[in-house]
Amino acid sequence: MKRLFSLAAVGLAAAVILVGCAPAARPAPGPATAPATKQIKWPPTMTMNTPGTAGPGYTVGAALAATVSNHLPTKFITTPFTESLAWIKMMKTSPKEVDFGIHQTAELPPAYRGILHFSDVGPVPIKQVAVGSIVNFGIVTTDPSVKTVADLKGKTWFGFTTGYAIESMSNALMKIYALEGKTNRLQGRTPGLDAEGVIQGKAVAIFSALGPWVQDIAQSKKVYFVPITPEDVKDMAREVPGVLPHFLKAGQLGATQDVPTVGLPIVLAARADLDEELVYTVIKTMYASYDEYKGVHPFLRDFTPENGVKAFGAPAHPGAIKYFKEKGLWTQAVEEAHQPHLKAYTEARK
Repeated sequence: MKRLFSLAAVGLAAAVILVGCAPAARPAPGPATAPATKQIKWPPTMTMNTPGTAGPGYTVGAALAATVSNHLPTKFITTPFTESLAWIKMMKTSPKEVDFGIHQTAELPPAYRGILHFSDVGPVPIKQVAVGSIVNFGIVTTDPSVKTVADLKGKTWFGFTTGYAIESMSNALMKIYALEGKTNRLQGRTPGLDAEGVIQGKAVAIFSALGPWVQDIAQSKKVYFVPITPEDVKDMAREVPGVLPHFLKAGQLGATQDVPTVGLPIVLAARADLDEELVYTVIKTMYASYDEYKGVHPFLRDFTPENGVKAFGAPAHPGAIKYFKEKGLWTQAVEEAHQPHLKAYTEARK
């Protein structure tokens, strides 16, 4: 029985490459039956590592783990960590403890290249299985004078919480707008607690994943969305591979018009040395059981085959490539987006 632990992205100029921008149609759910499992040696248990239990990443991972466990001869154990970098490193240092996991794409390029926060362990054997939702990160303020990121000069704001991806994105914004020493950026705790701080007047803005906390502030104060333009995000991608331009749509969280944001895809990843047929069977079973998990959380509605190759944060696992080719989704554009990661992954191991 694998031990359980408690959970919580430089090099490529654009480590995540969006493949097509039109919304993907949801697939017609197939029968929730497991594909043939011949030639696969299934372990009694496997792990699905996730962020901490307070965030949506845990809910996503737990739902996918439960779904595939219902149809395969192995039980997936959801293993939350308070800090995802720790268990990503375990793919190198303790591989038998780590099988699959839910990540943000920004964590993957430095991991598979063995740089930055992963320089102590070297290149990590992690590969991408599928992309799901793209999470909007943005700035919300109660100060009408803050119309651009540059307007945060002289202001007090919550700039980041614990986590490699969000801190790296916040640092990149500070660099792009030359805010260092010119603004009072606070380290927050959680979006909900930081929202309380804004309501109490301790800060005028928050940079975070956009969610219900925005509406919490709006119950007592007028809120304004600060645009993070596609040009900003392209500059940010030089510092934080894994981000891409995205939008909060009008009507979401009270937005009166589309708001440019930083998009960060959620990725299902796997240990690189997992058997190709095993990974192929897991992803095929997962998508065939779409109806079982799509209603658990809004993010899970986007875990469809069509979205699975919309972006890359790491080279794809051979088992995933086999599945997407079988479905006719591994197009020339997908291959071209995939190649830079495959090349970088190989070069990091020379």
